[in-house]
Amino acid sequence: MSKVSVRRLLPSEEYLIEQLRVAPAQAEFFPGEAARGVPLQRWGIWQQEELIGFIEVAGTPPVLWISRIGVRWDKQELGYGRAALEALIAQLSRSYRVQEVRAAVHPENLPAQRLFLRVGFQRLEGSQAIGELLFSLRLH
Repeated sequence: MSKVSVRRLLPSEEYLIEQLRVAPAQAEFFPGEAARGVPLQRWGIWQQEELIGFIEVAGTPPVLWISRIGVRWDKQELGYGRAALEALIAQLSRSYRVQEVRAAVHPENLPAQRLFLRVGFQRLEGSQAIGELLFSLRLH
């Protein structure tokens, strides 16, 4: 795996997300559009100058939510998602005064659960009562 970087997508680049092909098993867990009125940031996962994935972040500091992570089908299971999530968290911690990052994961989405746990997120107890598993990572 070569190095990846993350940066916020410019409005003129957001169409690139729609052109990414993710594996069908990953796409089935993508929710519809984010709730209206919730601030949403789209971050690109870049390998050199090529967009290979994205991370959507919702909310406002001090708590942000990872709403979706998508990695191009031929780049999955190679560590790009983890490297990108770690890089994003480092940027959020440094530049955005974020104190906590959370994620809601479908109970059947085992790859996403493993990803968040490997990055250091903790599963919040009792979270499955809402139909999803909640994960939290405190930054400060």
